[in-house]
Parts: sequence; C-alpha cells; structure tokens
Amino acid sequence: AHERGVVHRDIKPDNVMLTGGAAVVADFGIAKALAASRARQDLGGTRAPTLTQLGTSIGTPTYMAPEQAAGDPGTDHRADLYALGCVGYELLAGHPPFHGLSPQRLLAAHMGEEPRPIGELRPDSPPLLADLIMRCLAKDPDARPGQASDIVRVLETVTSGSGYDAMPAVLLGGRGMTRRALTAWGIALVVAMLLATVATTEIGLPTWVVPGTALVMLLGLPVILATSYVQRAARRELTQTPVRTPGGSVARSSMGTLAMRAAPHVSWRRTALGGALAMAVFTLMVTGFLAMRTSGVGPFATLMSLGKLEQRERVLVAEFSGDTALGPVLAEAARTGLSQSSVLSLVQPTTIAAALRRMEREPASRLDAALAREVARREGVNILVTGDVRPLGSGYVVTMRLVGSDSGQTLVSLQETAPSAEGLIATVGSLTTRLRERVGESLKSVRGSPRLEQVTTASLPALEKYTQGVRALTLGGDFQRGSQLLEEAIALDTGFAMAYRRLAIEIRNNAGTTGRVTNLLDAAYRHRHRLTDAERYLTEGSYFSSGPTRDAAKALAAYENLIAIRPDDYAALNNAALIHGSLRNSAKAEELYRRALGANPSAGNVYSNLAMVLYRNGKQDEAVAILDTLAVMSPTHPNVLYYGAAIQAVQGNLDSATRLAGQLRSDKVSDPVVRMRAQFALASLAQTRGQLGESRRFIREISAADSALGRPGWYLKEQLDIAAQDAWELERGPAAAARIDAALARTPLESIPLADQPLGWL
Repeated sequence: AHERGVVHRDIKPDNVMLTGGAAVVADFGIAKALAASRARQDLGGTRAPTLTQLGTSIGTPTYMAPEQAAGDPGTDHRADLYALGCVGYELLAGHPPFHGLSPQRLLAAHMGEEPRPIGELRPDSPPLLADLIMRCLAKDPDARPGQASDIVRVLETVTSGSGYDAMPAVLLGGRGMTRRALTAWGIALVVAMLLATVATTEIGLPTWVVPGTALVMLLGLPVILATSYVQRAARRELTQTPVRTPGGSVARSSMGTLAMRAAPHVSWRRTALGGALAMAVFTLMVTGFLAMRTSGVGPFATLMSLGKLEQRERVLVAEFSGDTALGPVLAEAARTGLSQSSVLSLVQPTTIAAALRRMEREPASRLDAALAREVARREGVNILVTGDVRPLGSGYVVTMRLVGSDSGQTLVSLQETAPSAEGLIATVGSLTTRLRERVGESLKSVRGSPRLEQVTTASLPALEKYTQGVRALTLGGDFQRGSQLLEEAIALDTGFAMAYRRLAIEIRNNAGTTGRVTNLLDAAYRHRHRLTDAERYLTEGSYFSSGPTRDAAKALAAYENLIAIRPDDYAALNNAALIHGSLRNSAKAEELYRRALGANPSAGNVYSNLAMVLYRNGKQDEAVAILDTLAVMSPTHPNVLYYGAAIQAVQGNLDSATRLAGQLRSDKVSDPVVRMRAQFALASLAQTRGQLGESRRFIREISAADSALGRPGWYLKEQLDIAAQDAWELERGPAAAARIDAALARTPLESIPLADQPLGWL
C-alpha cells in the first residue's frame, strides 16, 4: 500500500488477519492516499484537506504514532511503521507499549514517554527482533525504518538465522543516512570551532586548541565517508538478487565481500560514538594541559606554578650581547614587550642608574649580563632577562633567557630566527610573548596584548634612536642630546607615540615651551592606540594634566587605571599624588607618595614631593627627616637644596634659605634648569627681604638665560615681573610702563605661541 501512496493510519491487531500462513491488513476505512493528500496541499488554498488536519488526531490511541497523536499535517507512512512496532511489542510482551491509561494519557505517553525496552520484558526474544521493534517505536520518524520493505528484510534475516549481525542495522539505515550524517557533521564542526574559538579568546585556552579541534573534526570526515560506503555496499549485497557460482555459493565482488565483513563493525552508531569519543579525548588532553600548567606538575608546569617566581616578581633586563649596536635596542624592545605583563614588574632605568652611582660606576655604563647580575643582587632583584643576537645569513638568530640572579641558573631559554633586520622587533615580541607564557601569566592576558611592533614602532632605526635618546636622558643626564635623538626617532616614524610622550615629558621637566609640550602630548594622544596599556594610561594622564585640554579628573582617572593594573608603578603613583595635592587632598597625596617610594626607593623627586606634602600637613619634622634621607642617599640631588631652602624660607630662616639656594646656583651645578630654579628662589628671597635691586639682578640673569634657550614667553614674563616691582613697590608707574613697552617691542605678543604667552601677567 505504501508503494502506491496509501497510508492505513490504523494498524492494530483487530485489523490484521491471518490466512494461509500469511498476515493481511484489513479495514482501510480511514486510509488516505498520500500522493492525493500532498497534491491537495499544493492547490494553494488554506482549507485544502491534508492527510491529517492540523490539531486533529485520527486512529486508535493505543497504537497511534506521536506525530499522528499531535495532529501533525506532515504525518506520512512512517506512522504505520510505529503502529506496527506497537503490535509487535504487544505480541512479545503481552500488552502494548502504553496501556491502562485514558485516551488522553495514552496520546501524551506516545508523544513524551519512552516504552520499557522489549528485551527487559522478554529476555528470550531474538536481539535483532527486539532492536527492530524498538526502532519502529522511535519518537522521531527519521529514526524509524524508512520503508516497510526494510522491515521485511530484517524479519527475513531473523527467521533465516543469518550470521551477519549487522544486517538489520544496514537494512534499517535506509537511504539518506549519508546526507544526514554529513549534515550533522557539518553542524558539529561549526559548533566545535565556534566553542574552541570563544574558549581560546575568553577563557584563555592554548592557541593550539583551535587547530586541534579542526583536525579532530576533519579526521571524522573520511570515517563518515567510509561508513557510508560500507553501509551502501552491504545494503546492495543484501537486497539484490544473489548471483551464484556453478558450485552453488553466492558470488560477490571483492569490495562487496569486504563491505559485508566490515558491516558488523562499521555502523553509523559506532561512527557517531567514535566521533564523540575523539572529541572527549581531545577535551581531556586540553584539561590535562591546563591542570599541569597550573599545578606545577609535568612538562607544562610554569615557573610560577613551580614556585620559582612570585606574583609581580621584579625583573631586570640586560643588554643583549653579540652586537653592540643592536644589543641596547633589542633590550629596549624586550622591556616594552615584558612591560605588558600582569605578573612581572620591570626594574626602571632610573633605579638602575641610581644603583650604578651607588656602586661608583658610570650610569651610562653598558649593562651587560655580568653588570646586570651585580646590580640585581645589590637591589634584591631575583630574576634577569638576558639575550643575544647573532647574524645568520641575511637574518639573525635571537635568544632570550630568564636567569636567576643569585645562582646564575637559566630558568628558561628561547630562540627564534628573524628573516632580516626589519623583522627583529617582531621576533623579540614573539619571544617576550612566549616568555610570559612560560612564566605562568594567564594565556588570555598574554594573547590580549597587542604585538610589539604595534605598541612601539615597526622601524628598527626609529627604535634605535629612541633607545639612544632614553639612555642619554636617563643614564647620561644629557637633555640636549637625548631630546635631539627623540626628535630623530619621531622623524623616522611619525606615529611613534612612545617617543612623542617621552620627549614631551622631558621638555616639560626641563622648563621647555608650553606650546611644544602640548603639541607633543597631542600627537602622543592621537597615536595612543600604538601604546601598551601602561604607556597609554601615562599618555592620557599627561595629556589631561599638561596637554591642550586640561582636566584633572580625567588625568587622575588615567593614573588610577594604571595603578589598578600595575600597583607598583611609581610614576603613576607620583603623578596621581601630585593631582591630589593640587586638589588639596593632602592625606591621599601623602599615602600615594609613600607607596611610590616603596615601589622605587631611589626616586629623588618623590622624596621632595612627599616632604612638601608633609610640611603642608603640619608634619614639619617628618618633612625635614625625608629631605635628610634624600641627602644621605643622594647628596648631590638638587631637590635636597631647593626644597630645603623652601622649608627654611617658610619657617622665616631667610639667611639659611638664601645659603641653600645659592649652592644650587654655584658653578658646580651644570644643569641650566636647576640653576634657573635657584635664581628664581634667590630673586623671591631678595624681594621678601626688601632687596629689590638684588632681586632684579637675578631676574635679569634668568631673562638672559631664557633668551638664550629660545623661550620668549618666559623672557616677557620676567620683564613683567620687574615692571610689577617698579609699579607696586617703588611706585614708579611711568618706568614700569616704559619697561613693558620695550619688552613688547622686542618680543611682540603675537610672535609667541598662544600656549606660551604670559597672559596672566598682562
């Protein structure tokens, strides 16, 4: 009937007649032609009759298929196969799958409950027959045999006692299994790759998880194709009319024979289970890797999980050996790459310079591995980063090591090859990334960091100029040479944000023109996407505190963001304290200054800043003690004298204040900015004592120095200071006006950048 498009829809024992050793289905009273039903659905009318109207159940509840019970319009011939399964179940068990229930409960059971396996009720039933009945009772029509003829073949196999155990599975597999298997595999591939990618990005799984997942899934494709071939070949052998040899045996092709032999072992169910098992094993491998990495067991243990490094371990980076020109440059690149770490704390160049001075060594000495180890041991730093760079053809071999400063033991050694000089920065970036992974930093944190060439510069010459400039400024104290080298670095890479920021800070600290500082900070701010998180927060803080757009709240927020990721960053602590001090939040400023000193005990400017806050907080004795500590640590530090003079002046000890400020102005002090600060202090002290002539002499010296340094705004401001003395203290108004006219004639206001114009004095 099914072959002619007719569905019975009411298969039950009452409608099965036994005659002449055969079973005949009777009572087609509610049967409908499937083809006619589908044709009517294609008429386009919403009221066209279907095999089963939506929401209408037709049949006997005890033997009704789930889709038939639900009134599914898509009900087809497989509803009869479900009913046949119910009949077979009743023949073996003595009762239908669901019985003793009301009609409504019966329908609900067919749709939502699983019947008890027939093998449990009749253990003596042939396993193949029990499996066939349970397949017919599948809730999903696609999981049932495809055709009634498939059931006939399996029953013939059961009654004939064939030795091929896989024959029912082969015969019941039906057509379309390959298509369904490939569809399921494709969906599983997409889901697995999506989950692997998300887990790698969000959780921090190792990078090999994504390609590993792809490999495991792709290995399943040939298995699916092989299963498809075996199933189709075995089905063909079982369903076609056998060809016999003259001896009477069945003649099969060699491939057919192989398929029949493989059929008991190669089934769709086993293929699906094998795929699930493969993914489970791969998942266990990933879990094992993470467990060993975090617990310090096995080859994947990290230095932190082994207890060899602590959280926020201080690390000193030495110059790379092998090439005296490239060594400092690659060390600076390594420093920048490692500065992105959330578990390492780099020793700052200023700390190294201070340590070298205490060792009576030149601060600009080459920091090779031996000297770096000596500095590290004196400063209590346990870990060194060393390396070397060697030419290899047109490229270079770069090695990076993590070394214990006390033992000299190499904890980690990594090596990569750069194809050319232009690839050295990227190579060092890759090495620092791998080093951070070996240390034990979160893989998510490591992969979340931008590439080194993105946060510094892709230009090796620009990085070389930058490194030389920083060394000249930090270690040599040579502002002129250092600033010139930074200018050259910017010229080589106009997007070198780190160079813009560093140059702006140095010019500001050396009393440069405000216009130049704001322009540089503006450029750094525009290119801040090319900075590490720490450098970016520093840039934002500098931009909002000293740039063209002043906003103390935003500057403070930037420094607090940096402190959140690097609690021991003394620059951020110091700058945040400065802002709190300007906002009259002296208690918070004092707290941050003390934290900054704990992070960098050699930072002389922090001592003097803390002394001033202590003095404002009424802790005069502590303020003097802090300056005494700085004097012992660094006797030549200019802030010892400058802030000492300030405290003496506030206390009314003008003679002592004048003596200390005079020492700053002596010929022994070479820094012109320090000398000018001393002259300002002396001019102010002289004016306080009523010595206006002496005060004016110091102001003229400052004015001459400003003219020599090319700072017309400062020159004009100083002339206005003298004019103010004429007008207010000497009551010489005409002389004051004449001085202002002469100053403006020499330096017209419009010739000075707006940011440098002394508008507050006019």
